Amino acid sequence: MKPSRIILLGASGSGRSSIGDALAQKLGWDFIEQENSISKAEGMDFADFVIASAPSSLQQLIEENALGLLTEESANTVLTLLPSASKSAAVLEKLSDICHKGDVVVLLEAPIATLAHRCGLDAPRSIALGRPRALFHKQVTQVNTAYLQLDPIVIETSGDQVEIPVTQILDHFALQ
Repeated sequence: MKPSRIILLGASGSGRSSIGDALAQKLGWDFIEQENSISKAEGMDFADFVIASAPSSLQQLIEENALGLLTEESANTVLTLLPSASKSAAVLEKLSDICHKGDVVVLLEAPIATLAHRCGLDAPRSIALGRPRALFHKQVTQVNTAYLQLDPIVIETSGDQVEIPVTQILDHFALQ
């Protein structure tokens, strides 16, 4: 059965945006990034919004936005969710429901060294900043652990070529 939506999950640096965009283009589908959805709703760049928001209200907004995106009946769509959406039991429950209704959930994974490099966490940093790479590793582990409960399709994205994971996803679901 051909899925009507593909939902891409993963930690920062896993390739959600680049793979999602390439996948949507290849399929001729719409591409929705949760980050852009929040930016549009709040009327400001997502990074500026994160800086201006209290952590608890930011997490609540991410949860509400994710649930809204997942509830929409949007056929022929590739959707990416922010990593912190994995902190929401309601989002995980909605994703589980979606998996049982024919939509596809894909977890994009890469080694921590690759993710850290893609996010710029492999550069020398002041000791005053603490241990950002260790904190990032903890976040990646939490995100992947939460999403693996959904039994998603797991695609490795450690290479630099976007076409390889895109082709794997298309082949897995016979979408070519």
